[in-house]
Amino acid sequence: MPARRMLLASRAQPPKLLQVPKSSTKNSALKEFLLHSPLPSPALPSILPRHGKKPPVLNTRRTLRYLTWLFILTSTFYLISWFRKAEQKVTEQVYRHANGHSYEIVEDFRLPDYSSPLAVTDAEGESRWTIHIPANRGFPLPAKEYQDICSHIDEVAKHVTVTKGNEEERRRLQYYDQDPNYIDVAQAQLSELIPFDPSFTPGGQVPVCKSSMIYVLDAADAGLGGSLLGLWLSYGLAQREKRAFFIDDSHFTYGKYSSLFEKPPPPNCRPPPPTHRVPCPRMSQHLVVSSATWQWTFGAAFYEKFTDKQVFDMMRVGYEALFKLVPHDQLYVASRITQLRKEVGETNLLAGVHIRRGDRHPDEFQYQHGYIPPAEYAAALQKLVESTTTTFLSATSSSKQNCTFMLASDDADMYHDAEMKGLAIRAQERISLTSNKQLSEGGLGWERGFFKDSFWSLGLPENMRKQKHMNSPLPSKDSKYEQKLLGTDSGEVFDRCRDYRTNPTAEALQLRNYIGRAYLLDLAVLAQSDRLVCAASSRGCRILGVMMGWDQVDKGYWKNIDAGDSVGWRPQL
Repeated sequence: MPARRMLLASRAQPPKLLQVPKSSTKNSALKEFLLHSPLPSPALPSILPRHGKKPPVLNTRRTLRYLTWLFILTSTFYLISWFRKAEQKVTEQVYRHANGHSYEIVEDFRLPDYSSPLAVTDAEGESRWTIHIPANRGFPLPAKEYQDICSHIDEVAKHVTVTKGNEEERRRLQYYDQDPNYIDVAQAQLSELIPFDPSFTPGGQVPVCKSSMIYVLDAADAGLGGSLLGLWLSYGLAQREKRAFFIDDSHFTYGKYSSLFEKPPPPNCRPPPPTHRVPCPRMSQHLVVSSATWQWTFGAAFYEKFTDKQVFDMMRVGYEALFKLVPHDQLYVASRITQLRKEVGETNLLAGVHIRRGDRHPDEFQYQHGYIPPAEYAAALQKLVESTTTTFLSATSSSKQNCTFMLASDDADMYHDAEMKGLAIRAQERISLTSNKQLSEGGLGWERGFFKDSFWSLGLPENMRKQKHMNSPLPSKDSKYEQKLLGTDSGEVFDRCRDYRTNPTAEALQLRNYIGRAYLLDLAVLAQSDRLVCAASSRGCRILGVMMGWDQVDKGYWKNIDAGDSVGWRPQL
């Protein structure tokens, strides 16, 4: 039986061989290759859908949902961006101030929650700058905050100038020059560049002042002399510029202003809202001045604008208007002057000498780390009286003196110095400073002059602090008081978190008031002198020049013995 040939395949009916017509020669090589190619492998999946199913179509509902959410998110983003464009923003730039501290002008669409100069964009798209003080900050601001505001305005103003296309350096403005890019706070609020103060009510029978100057007696300066000079000069400048003048004593180092002076009559208008009261620039409608801002209000441009005589006159206007002691102290000064004038007679002289010690050192080179000896004061006073009168007799003469010498000093030992004892009497005896040498029962006295550290330690709750004499403020000289302030006999405990400078104890406030009154009484009596010798490095000396008047200073009856005879009265604070 002949053998059969079998073709094994995975399909029941094997495919027929592809017949290629002999006449077709196009792509013959490719067709020949396909003709002899092996059959598809049964293990590989078919490229055609099985069971006759169609490929899945796109899920239209799910796609529509995704597109809807994408549209909502995109619209929300653009809507938020559109609203933010309506708000003000500050352009981003980093600057370094002259004090070495760097700060950043940050681009933001929201107003900051702290006081700061701002670069804003008005409705016309113009870049301007103003001062933003949040309404919740209150008034007055801390001294450091006022300094920060003034420290940053130059760079913010410069940046606005550059932003507007002026690549040149912003020129230094003269004292009364106006910055065209500055917009006052009141105008910025009306233009809706910054928000209004919600606590302020514009109505009322008394209108808001059109322009004003507010002098803040802050707790940054322990000395009273600087506060007086700054106060008087600010008042005189306010009168010159026709500004309403206000005094704020919320944080006054010596307590309430009314405890030392009679309050001046109020202006016929009321102060502006706190958000309008700015320390800089000085062209602002409502300007705040304090010891923290002197360098900006009374800086180089101020002394270039005004002569020494003009500055003196402005201080003199302030002195005449504001130096009115409380009634009982004013009565004492009047009676004391009457008594002294009666002793010297109508034709004789009343001469005074003011000696400043403490942490204020002379300008003269040989004494800049110490103090001018009392003998030089005595010699200078004697020479001044001899050169301006013909009736002077030496203090060592047994004859009746034709001149009475008065002495005032912040060092209680000066009244008992060998050069001054027998030559001069106390200018006033109502409130006397006592040193340790005069305390027979022991205790802590007022040592060596006015030192700010000793002043700040007054009245701290320390069991070793005892006031032996009602008229003698007795500060502590212990610099390591914190180790002893954990408890006292009175039960008052030292609070490490409490700022005793701005929030003193009741005892401290009373002692500060005593020292302030003693200082003012000394000045009030010495100012009535016919001749006076002092050191102009001391503010008290310059205050006495203002109180005596320009004619007395110009004639040489007020004499500065510090840094040579050629240096006279100086206007700088």
